[in-house]
Amino acid sequence: MANFLDELEPVEPARRGVDLSTFEGKRYKLEDVEEMPEMQFPDPKTGQKRTVKNMRVRTEVITSLEKSDGTKIPVRATEMFPLKQKTDGSWGWSTHEKGKLKRFMDKQKVSEPKNLFDGKHTAIVRLREGSDGNNYLGFFTE
Repeated sequence: MANFLDELEPVEPARRGVDLSTFEGKRYKLEDVEEMPEMQFPDPKTGQKRTVKNMRVRTEVITSLEKSDGTKIPVRATEMFPLKQKTDGSWGWSTHEKGKLKRFMDKQKVSEPKNLFDGKHTAIVRLREGSDGNNYLGFFTE
């Protein structure tokens, strides 16, 4: 048994996918937006449930991953922006100077979110680690 253990060597984990760090710091066009479903969360201050909603902004396709069956999965940089619920129940964006979407629109020099997708606006991609330990592509919003 000792010979068996003496011969064991460490094995690096297999690389899955693409090295996303190669795209970090490069500019890509903002391409589209996805409305995310409403979700309920307890408010930490009041304990009451509150409804939240986000919009997901995506860049153009940066690269693709190939699944074992040969199909390609597009890879984009994405960022989530929280929306604000108005008193009538409809959704909009915060005009507060610290609002994430407001700051991003100011940086992009647009007055409305729909103007981000005219083909002229780009974002600098950044690598971020998700809560699951995997790396994802996002972009700088400030």
